[in-house]
Amino acid sequence: TPFAHLVHVQHVDAHHNNLQSIHSFPNLVKLNASNNQLVEFLSFENEQPELPLDTLIEVNYAHNRIAVLTESYVQRFANLRKVNLQGNQLSSVIVLSSLVHLRELDISHNKITSLLGLEKLSCLLAIFAVCCFKLLISPLNTY
Repeated sequence: TPFAHLVHVQHVDAHHNNLQSIHSFPNLVKLNASNNQLVEFLSFENEQPELPLDTLIEVNYAHNRIAVLTESYVQRFANLRKVNLQGNQLSSVIVLSSLVHLRELDISHNKITSLLGLEKLSCLLAIFAVCCFKLLISPLNTY
């Protein structure tokens, strides 16, 4: 791949680029892929699915075209602490329950109707869920 030699890259800011796919880097810590045309969350063009990408702790996929979160992709990024999915087309976030280190989540301006699954995230400090579609909010600790 054209980026294979960039093994020390830790921060990528690729916002506002009309991207339909994005490359990963083995030591990536922070990724801003907001305001593009991405349809998959945490799917990388050059990745090796058998390898976990445990260095990644912060991602911004706000204002893309993501409608579904794929569990097999999300599970490989267990160390994520901050996720921004604002302004996509999501209806469910249950897949995010595998992100046990998640501290901040922005799912505002989606079509989410339930926060089911997020009650398992004991590290979660902030959920931004403004303007979700008919969101029925119950206290997370009642599940």
